[in-house]
Amino acid sequence: MNDGSNGGGGLSTRSRWRAAEIRSVVAIVAVSMCVGVGGLALGLSAYSRHYAGRIYPGASVYGVDLGGLNADQNPWADRNPWADDGPSWELWW
Repeated sequence: MNDGSNGGGGLSTRSRWRAAEIRSVVAIVAVSMCVGVGGLALGLSAYSRHYAGRIYPGASVYGVDLGGLNADQNPWADRNPWADDGPSWELWW
């Protein structure tokens, strides 16, 4: 009697093929995600190493473009943002 079952109540051949297809798709997706995340991490690492010690492009202060400058070239480096230019307050307890 050949009714498509394997006699033991297990999976038929078609079900086994379907399960194998699903496992293959899941494996391909998992590998693709790992490669993508690894590539992103490598790219971010290279970007940060390229601009180590320098100001990132597009940074500006009061309209002055600072992108690509290092700390010595920064025209705002010698200015103290907390200088006594304006009103001050004394805190006492």
